Amino acid sequence: MGKASRNKRRDASGDEIAVKTISAPDQGRSWFMPTVIAVMLAGVVGVGVLASTRESSVGIVPDFETQDGVRPIIGDHFHSAYGIYECGSFAAPIQSDAGPGGIHTHGAGYIHIHPSSVGSTGLNANLGRFMANAGARLTTDSLSVEELGVDLEAGFDCNGEPAVFQLAVWEDQFSTDDPQILTGRDIAEYHLGGDGAALTLAFAPEGADIPKPPTAAVSYGQ
Repeated sequence: MGKASRNKRRDASGDEIAVKTISAPDQGRSWFMPTVIAVMLAGVVGVGVLASTRESSVGIVPDFETQDGVRPIIGDHFHSAYGIYECGSFAAPIQSDAGPGGIHTHGAGYIHIHPSSVGSTGLNANLGRFMANAGARLTTDSLSVEELGVDLEAGFDCNGEPAVFQLAVWEDQFSTDDPQILTGRDIAEYHLGGDGAALTLAFAPEGADIPKPPTAAVSYGQ
């Protein structure tokens, strides 16, 4: 409300009386509500940004690292035995580890999974990333590893039947159960989020028995 002012006026007897009047509202306060609204909106946006990036005391941490139940995170060190199986025989283990990030091999038939950057944590730690780091080319129906002379594409004749590119997965390398079979995009997206799995990338007829990699159940110390 604006300031009150007093004017003097005379009554019928000639005596002066004080008359209280109200001035117009202070126009200088017209900025107040828009400013409050702008500050509130900025706060909402800021909270949204922090929630999406989960900023911590050590920097911005992507959701895939802190998402409940999704590992590995920086500091983990997991292993999976793996092998490349072509219609009845295994290729030699990959030796190359050209890529960064901590998803690599030491050349002994194991994938070492210990992320050194957030880009290799959580769901980003997958078989496709390992193969890319090793210099291999992996698609939904082919696998090429130049250093091993492996250049395979689904459909070739394998004991009288067309070969299918598939990933046989034993989450526990000591398991005697039948493996889970993955095909297509699921091969590259297979999540390397635990310890002690056995993985066979196989070109074999559909429904064929696929063996565990030769390094399954062998010491991880190699």
